[in-house]
Amino acid sequence: MLSPRKVKHRKQHKGRMRGTAQ
Repeated sequence: MLSPRKVKHRKQHKGRMRGTAQ
């Protein structure tokens, strides 16, 4: 799996996009 740092960054990005979409 990808590094924990990359995963953390991706997770934050997804959460932000979802919040803006709704």
